Amino acid sequence: MTEDVNAAVSGALEGGATEVLVNDAHGPMRSLLPPIDCDCTRSRSWYAARRNR
Repeated sequence: MTEDVNAAVSGALEGGATEVLVNDAHGPMRSLLPPIDCDCTRSRSWYAARRNR
């Protein structure tokens, strides 16, 4: 899953995004293992996912 997230972040940035938030909110919030693309903000919170809907 981490490789998929890195690819999505890279694609978003190449497509013109200026900010990317990656939120790991599934189960114990440990689905994404390092290294996550360093050009994004990472959050581990169910609350953050709910709040940003």
